Amino acid sequence: FFSSRRRHTRYWRDWSSDVCSSDLAGKTAESLEILREVVGDEPQNQRPVELLAQITRLARPGDAALTVPTLEQLLFSNPDNVELRSMLAGAYQRTARTPEAIGILDRGMQEKSSETKYKLLITKGEILVAERRIDEAIASYRAALAIVNPTDALVGLNKLVGALNLAGKFEEALSALATFRKSATDESASSVNAATLDLLTSLGRLSEAEILVKELRTKEPKNKDWLRRQATLLAIAGKTDDAVRLIGGERPSSSLSDIVSDAMFLSNLLSNAGLHRESLALLEKTKQDVSKDADMLHFVNLTIAGAEFKAGDSESAIRHLREEIKKRPESPQLQNNLGYFLAETGRDLGEAEALALSALRIDPENPSYLDNLGWIYFKQARYGLALEYLKRSEAISPRSEEHTSELQSRQ
Repeated sequence: FFSSRRRHTRYWRDWSSDVCSSDLAGKTAESLEILREVVGDEPQNQRPVELLAQITRLARPGDAALTVPTLEQLLFSNPDNVELRSMLAGAYQRTARTPEAIGILDRGMQEKSSETKYKLLITKGEILVAERRIDEAIASYRAALAIVNPTDALVGLNKLVGALNLAGKFEEALSALATFRKSATDESASSVNAATLDLLTSLGRLSEAEILVKELRTKEPKNKDWLRRQATLLAIAGKTDDAVRLIGGERPSSSLSDIVSDAMFLSNLLSNAGLHRESLALLEKTKQDVSKDADMLHFVNLTIAGAEFKAGDSESAIRHLREEIKKRPESPQLQNNLGYFLAETGRDLGEAEALALSALRIDPENPSYLDNLGWIYFKQARYGLALEYLKRSEAISPRSEEHTSELQSRQ
């Protein structure tokens, strides 16, 4: 028993570093066997359940079917476990068994608590979105929100708004956010207000967004996010000088982290407005201000590389990242960014792939890293692998949808 437990513990610690290796299929099978034993013995232990969820999400298409028997067996032994039921439904969907996925979720809602029904309705909506059955997903999310306490409804609200946006029902999305704002707690109100501002901005309704952000700044004068959002709205409207003055007119930052944070925000604002020289000048000044703090200097140098790349100076950007990697060779962010720059400029797709894979071995569920590797495979015309990684990224975060759509249009 103790030998087996030590083996389990070691595997929990080491498994993620191998997630992108070439023998992933073997690792998936081994992982499932170990976790089947542990979860079966200790169904209330969240750590192995979380690892099982990771493996289920990260399994490559050819390995997804391997997860189904294990999950079926575990759910049979633990029929009230919501996490296992949701995992099995997801595995069914990924193996083209969507009717069974919906069925197992619907059966799990029978004579169960509102909390259980809420979680399963959210999972059902996610599966329907993945199948592009958006109207049905919207109905599922609305059903979930109808049975949950408003203080616990933020996840469902965000899912509903995302689905409404996918369906082009923007007024309904704004209406849902406005309704929720009336009953939101202080903690959730901030997220709802941010989502409302994002949606208004994306729709080009800048005057409405500006009215809301001014109202929020009046209520929460110390909230820096609302200040920055107002500055962003000014910059989008072509009033970059006003945006810079708005940020600069606040009381001077007192800490190095605040100095760097303000500089990175303003630099991005200037770069997006095409004022690359001003953006880089600001960052060079900030570099001098934080020269004695290695961590802050690292963040500034990383931002400088990004600003140089935006300005079209890819040579300097790549050189700066290579210099930083020499200092921090294990940084997945540096590896991922350098891989992206190399791929975008077509310099060395082989090195770009190696860097992206290395970043994912360190942080295997980072959607940006998954998206980047998928994009690199797209550049290499390896469309099957590209779609696989873009889909895996999209399952975690919707930011990959643009790359996924472009790849599908090419196919």
